[in-house]
Formats: sequence, structure tokens, C-alpha cells
Amino acid sequence: MLDAACGLGYGGHVLRHLTAAAKVTGIDGSANSIEYAKALYGSDTTRAEYLCGMLPEALSSFEDGSFDVVVSFETLEHVEDPVGLLKEFYRVLTPGGRIIVSVPNDWSDETGEDPNPYHLHVYDWQKLKNQLGNQFILENALAQTASRCKVKAKNNTWEARGRVLQPVPWTDESPLDCEWWLMTAMKSPLDNTIPYDERVFSNVLESKHPSLQYKKYFSNPWLMHSMVNVEYRIKDLIALGDLARDVMKAYPADTNDYAAALCVSAYIFLQKTTTFNNEASTLLAEIGAFAKRQINSPMALRWKVSLLFVKAKIFEASGQLEKAQLTYRECSEIEVGDFGVHLATKTTEGAFLAGKLAYGLGNIAAAREAWTHGINLGSKLLEARLEDITINTEFPNLFNHGDGVREYAVAWDNIARCANGLHLLQRGTVIDHFVLNNSLQTEYAGVTVDLISVRKVLENRTHELECSRATVVERTNALEQASQDLISRTEDLVNTRAILKERTEALERVSHDLISRTEELVNTRATLKERTEALEQVSHDLISRTEELVNTRAALKERTDALEQVSDDLISRTEELVNARAALKERTDALEQVSGDLISRTEELVNARVTPKERTEALAQVSDDLISRTEELVKLRATLKERTEALEQVSGDLISRTEELVNTRTTSKERTEALEQVSDDLISRTEELVKLRATLKERTEALEQVSHDLISRTEELVNTRATSKERTEALAQVSHDLMSRTEELVNARTTSKERTEALEQVSQDLASRTEELVNTRTLLKERTEMLEQVSRDLAASNEELATLRETLKPNG
Repeated sequence: MLDAACGLGYGGHVLRHLTAAAKVTGIDGSANSIEYAKALYGSDTTRAEYLCGMLPEALSSFEDGSFDVVVSFETLEHVEDPVGLLKEFYRVLTPGGRIIVSVPNDWSDETGEDPNPYHLHVYDWQKLKNQLGNQFILENALAQTASRCKVKAKNNTWEARGRVLQPVPWTDESPLDCEWWLMTAMKSPLDNTIPYDERVFSNVLESKHPSLQYKKYFSNPWLMHSMVNVEYRIKDLIALGDLARDVMKAYPADTNDYAAALCVSAYIFLQKTTTFNNEASTLLAEIGAFAKRQINSPMALRWKVSLLFVKAKIFEASGQLEKAQLTYRECSEIEVGDFGVHLATKTTEGAFLAGKLAYGLGNIAAAREAWTHGINLGSKLLEARLEDITINTEFPNLFNHGDGVREYAVAWDNIARCANGLHLLQRGTVIDHFVLNNSLQTEYAGVTVDLISVRKVLENRTHELECSRATVVERTNALEQASQDLISRTEDLVNTRAILKERTEALERVSHDLISRTEELVNTRATLKERTEALEQVSHDLISRTEELVNTRAALKERTDALEQVSDDLISRTEELVNARAALKERTDALEQVSGDLISRTEELVNARVTPKERTEALAQVSDDLISRTEELVKLRATLKERTEALEQVSGDLISRTEELVNTRTTSKERTEALEQVSDDLISRTEELVKLRATLKERTEALEQVSHDLISRTEELVNTRATSKERTEALAQVSHDLMSRTEELVNARTTSKERTEALEQVSQDLASRTEELVNTRTLLKERTEMLEQVSRDLAASNEELATLRETLKPNG
């Protein structure tokens, strides 16, 4: 055996200990790996060899046909020319030798390349099948998965899977999803360019037994282990049939090679159909032609007996019972001593079946004759030597592995059934076919049927177990996903609660600010009201004092007119009085021009008060008539001065109040803008909270759906567990092998129970989290309504403040 790319040598070590390989040679490109393999596994140098070298160059040192088996796992994707490497594997294999390879199944990323820098090629089902099939005969394929694989139905996304290794049929498209492909194939035995070397039965080769003289009696002795011997020949029925047809075309009809291929084709025909058709006619004709030929060797004798036996089988399967009975009888009458006791299985069974068919056809005499002949064949068996049976008494073959012990025992078993027939005939009653067939073979067959039944049950239970394990894996994945969703949603809930807490605190701050500002606004409104009332009072006082000033001005004008009249009368008396009168007139005109302005009026009144006093003093000596008027003017001036001071005080108060009102309006404007900003923020946050509430509602519904799914899947898992329990009780009566699987199923049930409890816990957590979300939504709703109320209050306050501003604007 060749372990190509053997790595650390463990695989070759396993092959050496679990097979009958005479020698296992490991090759790897890593010197460190080879040193490790030699140190750990290379002590048995007769059966183990480890060599350092790169593939395929390292194979050049080996001759053609050096190995019977080549094993190379996960190698083709690492070499630059995998097709060239396969050609080298083909060269170093013997005809009929096997190759076993594995490759990763589509480990490519989104670019179509394998991200592993050491993988030079991306393999899939078609690529490996085509490359291998172009040089070898494909035998069987297996799909292997360790932990995950790409799922074609899910757009080639990676998905977790349980461990599996299962055979798959040869199909054009990939038969299923998996992580690796394993394929076995055979080098065609027709490529027999190297001399034959018997390596399977080398222990008995020196006996020169006719049954083992493949090299002597076959043109192509490589065909025996690749096409004939059941244990070693190619396992794929279609490939075996194709090979048999190719052999019949390649070799003459009088050769043992042709006869062996014809016999294999006949048995394949029986496995495919029981209908007598053109293929059956052709086979029967070719078998008849070979049977008529002269027997020139013990091997030809073997194929004549085997072909007559399968010919009778074809007749029997197609309902031609008389022909089948005659052919069985013909087969049983052939002397097989030249070949050995191995062939007596066919002659003794032919005698039994010939009698059985004759009895069924009502020919009792023919049945008696056939069974009697079968018993007489026992005398021939008694003549066999021990060496004829074991072939090599010192180093015999294993039972049913090229030995003669099994065939010798089966021949006697067939004779026992012939004896059953004669006994039942002597009774003269209707033969019970169950009793007729009773022998070690039938008992063994019964046990075999039971075993096959048990194996089928075991396979079914194993499949159920695998399905349960797959279900557990799926449920576990679902549980992990649900847990992740729960963690994610819990984090969302925590974040939402934190945001809600922040918004609540912000709302409380806004509410507090709103209350304080509302109180401030109320105070401002009260202050404005007081100041408005004071302003109204001042305005009322100003109006009354203005009226009084007008009256005073009118009286002053009258007095001035009177004074002018007096001055006119006194012009002649004094020039000083004329000048005073002119000055008084000018001052009076100036007083009239500034009458609109209270301050200028006040100054004018002061000047007017001062000027009449001076003039009054100057005129005091003029006329006694002016004394009384002067005194009255003085009193008026005093009153005017008092009122002017009061007016100045009122004007100062009015200016300060006006400034305070302006400041108040500015403050009110700033606070109105702040309140508008708060209102905008509250509106935006309200919208955000509404969206959050919708999101929370959606996630709550999703969580409820997850909870529902988890509950339904839990029920399904509980049902699966109950079914597994019932089937486990039935499996407990089968065998130790079945018990081991049952224990695994019990473990699966335990795991399912634990996972179920975990799912129930998740469901409870989801329910509690759902209640918490509902409470959160309720709280959000209350806070939202509070925010909306605050927003409405702010809007009302803004409207009121705007109205107040409009009220203050004209007065300002």
C-alpha cells in the first residue's frame, strides 16, 4: 500500500494494523513529518517505510505496478498538476489495483477561490469524479462531514452539521451537501502490461492447487481478483457488468477469461431481472456453446460447471422449470475431482435442486433419482484428502477466504438436503418444503435473515438516531440562535430602559424647568400687570398734569398779555420795562415752541418763572397793581416747579419702567425661544419614542413567534424522545451491537431532555422578557402622553406669551 502525503504517519500506522497489507509505504514532502513518523511508527521496517519527497516527483523511483492500493487524502488540491499526479498513481498501481482519494468539497469564498493559500484548486463532486473517471474505473463514493458544509439550497452558505460518513450513488449532479468527498476507483485489469504476481493467496501458492493457478490458466490472471473473487472484485454492479462485457470482447470465447466474464454477466443478469428476454437468450446460447467445448484444463472444468449451474438458474427464474431441472441434473453429473472439492458445492446443490424441481413438476422418479445421485456424491467427498480441503495445512486460508473447508461443509449440507428429500419420499406424504430445505444452510440462512432483519432495524434505528441527533443539532442551533436573539433583545431592552430612564430624567428636568418657567411667567405677568397699572396711573397723572400745565400756560398767556398791556402803558415811563417786556415776549414765544416736550416745557417754565420774577422786581417800583399779579405769578411758579419736579420724577420712573419692560420683553422672548426649542426637542423625542415603541412591538411579536416555535419544537422533541424510548425498549432485545446504539440513543434522549429543559428555560425567559417589554411599552406610552401634555402646555404658554408680547408691543 502507498500512503501518499502521509503527514505524520498515523494513517499508514492505522492501515498497517487494521489491514492484511504486507507493507505500507508513506511519502510526504515535510522532512520533519517523516522524521516524526519514522520515530513513532517506523520500528517495523519490514512492513513500514517512510520516505521524504514531493509528489509526483517522488514516485519516479518506483516501478510500474509497485502497489496494490494507493491512499491519498486531501492531496490533489495541494499540487499544481493533480491530473499528472493521478497518472503517476495509475502507473504505480497493479492492474485491478485500487485508489482511495478525498478532497474538500467547494471550500471557495465569494471570489470563487479557496482562501487557504496552500489549496491550489477548488474541488467539487463533478471535478473529482471527472478527473478520477478519466483514468480509473469508478467504484464507490462517500460523503463526509465533520462540523459544517455549504448548503446548495441556501445559496451555498455555510451551515453547521453533525458528523456523518455515508455512501452516495453515482449521479451527474452532486447527490448531497457535505464537507469532503471520498472516492475509490480501480485501475483497469485489462491494462495488464506487467507480469502477474499473486499477492492474495501467496501462502498456498506453492501447493500448485488447480483452483489457484491463475497465471497458468488465464490469459489475464489479474481478472480473478478484480472481476471474479467476490471479496476483492469491484463492488459497483454497473462497473462490474461493463468490465465483464469488455473482457468478453477482448478475449476469445474458448478462453477461461471469456468464460469467467460470461459467468459474471449471467449472475448480474439474474440480479437485475427475472424476465426471459433477448439478453437471456444470448447468455444461454453463449453458455451452451462454451459447455459443448472440450475441457482442456481444471479451470475450464470449473467454468463449465459454474456456467451450467447459472444457466439452470436463468431457466428457473424465467419459469422454464423442465429445462432448469435437466440443466441442474447435467451440472450435478460432472466429475469435479480434477479441480477439487471446492467445485462440489455446485454439483451437490445441482442434484438437490434437480430433484426439487422434478418433484414440483410431478416427476417423483426423477426426483428420487436426482436425490439419490446427490447422496452418492458423498462418497467422492469422502475420498478427499485434508490437503485437498485446507490446501496448506500449516498455513491455511481463513474460513470463506479461499479455503476449501467452507465449500466442503456446504457440499455435505446439500447432501443432507438430498437425504431429507429421500426420507420424505419414503414417507409417502406431501413434502413439506420447509422440512425439505432444513439444513445448516437454511438454519444459517434463517439466522442470516434474522441478522439482516436486525441489521435493517439497526440501520433504521441508526438512521432515526442520526435524524434525532440532526434534530438535536438543529434544535441546539435554534436554541443558540434564540439565546443570541434573547441576549441581543435583552441588550436592546436594557438600552431601551436606559434611554427611557434618560428620557424620563430629561422629561422630569423639562417638567421642572417648565414649572419654574411657568411660575416665572406667572410672576412676570403679575409684575407686568402691576407695572401696567402703575403706568396707567402715571399716564392718568401725566394727562391730568398736562391739562393743568395747559391751563397754567393759558393763565400765563393771559397774564403775559396783561403784562404786555401794562408794559405798553409803561413804555413811556421806562425803557428798561420795554426791554423786559420784549425779553418776556421772546421767552414766551420760546415757551410756546417747546410746549410739546415736557422737559423743554419744564425748562421754559423755569426760565419763564425766573424772568417774571426779575421783571417783577424791576417793576415792583412801577406799579402797585402789578404786586398782586407778581405774587400770584410767584405762587404759580412755585406750583409749576413742584409739578415739574413731580413730572421729572414720573418721567424717570417711566423711563426705568420702560427699560424694565424692554428687559422683560427680551427675557420673555429668550425664554419663549428656549421653550420653543424644548417643545421641538420634546416633539422629536416623542416621535423617536413612538418609533421605539413600534420597534419594541415588532420585536415582542418576533419573540412571541420564537416562543411559539420553541414550544412546538419542544413538543416535537418530546414526542421524538417518547418514540426513541419505545424503540429503545424494542432494540434492547436484539444484540450487543444494537445495545451500544441504544445507549447512544439514550444519551441522545438525555441530551434532548437537557436541550428541551434549556428550551423551556429560554421560553420562560422570553415570556418574562416579553412581560417586561409590555410594561416598558406601557411606561413609554404614559411618558409619551405626559410629553404630549407638556408639549400642549408649552404650546398654550407660547400662545399666551405671544399674545402678551402683542399686547406689550404698542405700549413699547
